[in-house]
Amino acid sequence: METFKPEEYQKRRLALLSLMPLGSTACFPAADNKVRNGTANHYLYRQASDVLYLSGFNEDESTLVLHKDRAGKCQTLLFAKEANAKEDQWNGARMGLDAARKLGFNRVHESRQLKRVLNRLLKETDRIFISSGANLDAEESLIATAAAKGLQPTQIHCTSRLTGPLRLVKSPEEQKVMERSASIGTHAHNAAMLQCHPGMTENQLRACLEYIFVMNGASAPAYSVIVAGGENAYVLHHPADDTILADGDLVLVDAGCEYLGYASDITRTYPVNGVFSPAQKEIYELVLAAQKAAIAAVKPGITWSELEAVVEDILTKGLKKLGFRGQKAGDYMPHTLGHWLGMDVHDVGSYETGKGKAKAERALQPGMVITIEPGLYISKSDERAPEKYRGISVRIEDDLLVTADGATVLTQSAFKEPADIEEMMKVGKGMREELGEGQLVVPPRIRDC
Repeated sequence: METFKPEEYQKRRLALLSLMPLGSTACFPAADNKVRNGTANHYLYRQASDVLYLSGFNEDESTLVLHKDRAGKCQTLLFAKEANAKEDQWNGARMGLDAARKLGFNRVHESRQLKRVLNRLLKETDRIFISSGANLDAEESLIATAAAKGLQPTQIHCTSRLTGPLRLVKSPEEQKVMERSASIGTHAHNAAMLQCHPGMTENQLRACLEYIFVMNGASAPAYSVIVAGGENAYVLHHPADDTILADGDLVLVDAGCEYLGYASDITRTYPVNGVFSPAQKEIYELVLAAQKAAIAAVKPGITWSELEAVVEDILTKGLKKLGFRGQKAGDYMPHTLGHWLGMDVHDVGSYETGKGKAKAERALQPGMVITIEPGLYISKSDERAPEKYRGISVRIEDDLLVTADGATVLTQSAFKEPADIEEMMKVGKGMREELGEGQLVVPPRIRDC
């Protein structure tokens, strides 16, 4: 899968090589193709993010290697599996080495040649960088190869040191892709609001979201979709299951899609029956006020702790006004305010800069994409909370692109004002009554966004 022009990938590889010290090698094995069940059925394949970022190459059993010798001469090498007609009939055609050679690498080798070529490169290597997490077997093999050539543990590092700073700031081309991912995710959430009603299951609402994702060009959800009705919303990562969405409950929906390798990440909370109760609305509006304040504060130079202080102040004061006694926002919001967003939902990149005494919190800068997602989660058994608020959990999350003078909310069109949500769900109810039970309520403007 090629998502950008070859020149974009070449530019990224050159940028990474510029960060590599003399006498170093960086190795990026492809993600493992994991078996789902039996021996021939696999999970939907998703390439390792760094391999996609640096090459766009979407095949397993491959490795990308970047090398800078002690004199500063650089090489980019791809190790890929040769096409095989019998295997291709079962699993689909591979690109093959001849076609891969047109992607702009200095050398393309068959995957079986990796160890032999790497042994030669390691003669000019004082430090090796190896990616972590996408393919444990391949990564362990690379570490063993480096150790066998005499490299000590202090000379073996993780590639995130190199790719993190690069992937933190999105290029104009990446920003366009992320805008599209956010647009698809936005329409899916609006469609879910139209579809939601008492008696359906969390899984049925999940299916609605995933249908809109795929029908609009996304490859899949960017992460396991969270649909949490009622008390389930107290569990931060509750996976959608067969729980029936009950009249009078809220449902928390945290779902994003992956488009051309880039994720969106959106959360909306709304009443299953389409109308907020007074207590639900009070908690919801408090969270919404905190989120709006944080979004308004986003600009280059601000830090996460400064944004979190804005939210902490509003939530703590708001809880006190609602009758909570002595509790702070942190008592009801166990997660951070947000995170980096990109090829990974929780994207790479350190939240700090510098080392030792020079270490400091990383400030936001133009081109970064982040989420802002305050929440309040009140257990049904929490005797500290006023009784009418017990069992209410709310999270609201949007995706933001940091700009030169503030931020653009990429997911702004996903309804979140209480009046808009109630009106949207009223429209959905009328459409369901017109179409009949069991029909998917998706207006044309949402089906084809």
